[in-house]
Amino acid sequence: MATIETISGVGAGPAWTPLGTMDYGIIGATTVVDVTTALFIVHVVWNAGWPPYTAADPQLLVYTSMAAIIATLGVSMRYGLWGSDGEALGCDVVASFTWIGLGALFSTAFLRVYRAHDVLIRQDGGMWPVVAQLALLLLPFTLAPAFLSSSSVAMFDPASMECQPESTVPEWSAFVVMGILAAFSLVLAFRLRVVRVQAPYEFETALAISVILAVAAAALPLVHWEMEGDRDGRREITLLTTALTGVGIVAAPALRFLYSYISDEEKLKSSGDFCIGEWRSKKKLDYIIMQSRKFQEVASSSRNVPNFPVVDEFFRALIAREEITSYPKLQSTTMRILDKYFRKGVLHATALPISEACITTTLQQKASSTFIFDRARAEVLDGIGVGKLPQASLSSPFH
Repeated sequence: MATIETISGVGAGPAWTPLGTMDYGIIGATTVVDVTTALFIVHVVWNAGWPPYTAADPQLLVYTSMAAIIATLGVSMRYGLWGSDGEALGCDVVASFTWIGLGALFSTAFLRVYRAHDVLIRQDGGMWPVVAQLALLLLPFTLAPAFLSSSSVAMFDPASMECQPESTVPEWSAFVVMGILAAFSLVLAFRLRVVRVQAPYEFETALAISVILAVAAAALPLVHWEMEGDRDGRREITLLTTALTGVGIVAAPALRFLYSYISDEEKLKSSGDFCIGEWRSKKKLDYIIMQSRKFQEVASSSRNVPNFPVVDEFFRALIAREEITSYPKLQSTTMRILDKYFRKGVLHATALPISEACITTTLQQKASSTFIFDRARAEVLDGIGVGKLPQASLSSPFH
């Protein structure tokens, strides 16, 4: 291949060659992926209240899908796929699309793992908005393009059809941040293994995304630097890697929830999975409140009701849980109830009249099940006699 002269301090490299069959094949595949992703965005926005999308966080699904599209466009421009059109765009546009696109792709993926960890491990249902968290994560990727796009450190080279930066610092800094996000994702996904029984969807999604990020964080810089002498091959592999990374990060949460919803629909309806939609109703909340009042009536008529404060607190927690409509907050509340009343070694777990079998069964259910605490609530009521009485009366055995 022909070589070019040094431009703005960048070493010589092979000249751009016309697109071949492989290039057009990858362009076609990437176009199909981007169009499908765009249609998916429309579907998510139009059906944001659908249980699988609600469980997967529709807002984050949309941002991740948009990032995947921008990333493939940016990579195609950065590595000369646009040919002479890249010169018209300018290095500032190319740099912004490339690093903001890749940065958004990695940031939204990490954000999904981080938020799952916050909800299920830290049990924080009131996190910062997705937009605020994403803006914070994107800062390193917006600083790098600003430096790279400066006219004093980057020039478009018509021979290679690429923007040639004078310094590799911006690109290295972006790749390092990608690696950091991938590493932290793996750590958080590993910590999520303790809740894999109560939250299998979130754990499996976090694990899949973390592995995808780790592979991409290793592959992209490796291809970028090691294949600099074969820019045609570098362009093809980088674009394909970026497209596959975007597909994996978008599909991992969406398909996992969607598959569970469709394949096990009858099972989900019987268990009230996802804890949202048609399985949650005011009627059930009224029923729990009525049971709680029965317990309080019995307690007020006798001093012998065991562990009144703990039982009353337990019922109040269940009532508050039924009033929650936010899926993340619902899961964090469920995990707090499990930790406070059902885990071994917890004082409240021994104070409630719940059998060991019931505790074990409850801890084996998903946190997204509407009916996860039904058996425990029934045992508590039965244990203090409320379950056997239509209402508190003078004939109560506790009187």
